[in-house]
Order: sequence, then C-alpha cells, then structure tokens
Amino acid sequence: MLSFLQNRLAEIYEANTAYDVNDFLVTDMRLAQSVPGARQGPNTKEQLLISQDHKNHIDIMLYIDKSILVSLQQNNPVEHIHPQNLNNLWLAIEGVSHFLYLTWHGERDRPITRLELELQAEVDKFICTRELLLQQQQFQSMHALHTMLFEEITFHDDLDDTEMERYLTANRYAAKYCLTLLQQLRSSGFTPTLTNELRRFYRLSQNDKIRHINTLH
Repeated sequence: MLSFLQNRLAEIYEANTAYDVNDFLVTDMRLAQSVPGARQGPNTKEQLLISQDHKNHIDIMLYIDKSILVSLQQNNPVEHIHPQNLNNLWLAIEGVSHFLYLTWHGERDRPITRLELELQAEVDKFICTRELLLQQQQFQSMHALHTMLFEEITFHDDLDDTEMERYLTANRYAAKYCLTLLQQLRSSGFTPTLTNELRRFYRLSQNDKIRHINTLH
C-alpha cells in the first residue's frame, strides 16, 4: 500500500526520490515514542519523526501504527473505498505524503516547514482519494469528498495550541485550493493543465503556496 501511494504521488508531481518509504517505516508505537520530540499518547497513529545534527544530517522515521497497515491489507481501498477503510487510507496517504515531500525537497536542499508538510498532505489526500473513487465509479462519494475531508473533521484533544493552529491553517488553505481544483477536474481524470498546476504548486515555498491560494477565487 505505501509503495503504491509513493509511486502514484511521485508520478503525479514528477517527484521521484532515491528513497523508499518502507525502508524508514516503523510500526511499533513504543519505539516511535522513544524518539526525542515524538508526540506521545495512544491517539497518535501516524507521525513523521525528524532529527537533525549540527552537520545538517537528517534522520527520518515514519511511524504508522501496525493496526492501520493490517486493516488496509484486509480492506484494500485500492479495490474498494468504504467508511471502514477511508480514515486509515488518509493516515497512510498523510504519512507517505510527508515522507515524499521531505525527501524530494531535501535532495534539492530546499527548506520546508511543518505547515507545508500538512498543507501538501491535505491536498494529496484529496487528489489520491478522488482518483480512486473515480476509478471505482463511486461518483456520489467523489462529489461529497471535499465536504468529508475538509468540513466533517475532528482533531485529537491532545494537540497543543501550536499543533492545533497548524492543522487548522493547513485544512483551511487546502480546502480553498482543492475547491478550485474541482473546477479543473473532469470525469476523464487528470488533464495536462491540472497536472502542470499540481506540479507547480508542489514546488512552491510555504509563503508562495499561501500567496497562490489567496489569489484564487
């Protein structure tokens, strides 16, 4: 599942990287929470853990709870998306999106922010889920996706004020951006115009992303 998602996102954004997400995957919560700076608590099912030394060397660990991956294997959303596997699919997309965005930009020595990671992950969840729903001809769910992803949401109450503000900001900007994408998305799927827009957006800095979204109507 994770390889499938990485390959699809890399294809959409023309953002291939030398790194394989599975080589950085950890499914043991105790191991993940032993890393300095890791979010603590049973509600944490996905987290990209990053540490950087004085020489700017970066160590990466992607934690996704084992139960999530087992559930996705048993209820494969690539074959059929339904309410019982949708949230787990979004967790997997979020983790892979974080990993790919960090490694692709890191290979090019481009600085990124946590807000960028969250904003891009929200866009990636929308794009990937919509594509799967279209392939499965789930047109009713496809039309309701924007509402499900950006309006019918809740956040864990163990987030601190900084984290909550970051997630809310990412959700707000991604919602506006993806609403404009709906005007370009057609029943035939990705068009050259849409693909170019997505690839350009992927390469923008945080400030440029926000500036671009603010110009959209």
